[in-house]
Amino acid sequence: MITNITRMNLNTFTQDFVCGFAHIIVVVVVIVVGVIIGVDVAVVYLVVIVTVVVVVVVVVVVVVVVVVVVVVVVVVG
Repeated sequence: MITNITRMNLNTFTQDFVCGFAHIIVVVVVIVVGVIIGVDVAVVYLVVIVTVVVVVVVVVVVVVVVVVVVVVVVVVG
């Protein structure tokens, strides 16, 4: 029971942290690119960046989940 609660909290914290960080980066990059190049190009960049960020977030979450599961199995087992 304790390991389940810990795992859920860790997952939620990691997802919130990664998503928050990713949002900050996306906003900053889009503002900078929009100022330098122009709004039309910034929109294209936004789509590319969001796609990359989503992939990175998914990979990070999967890795964290795998690590947590392995740790729990080792500790419990």
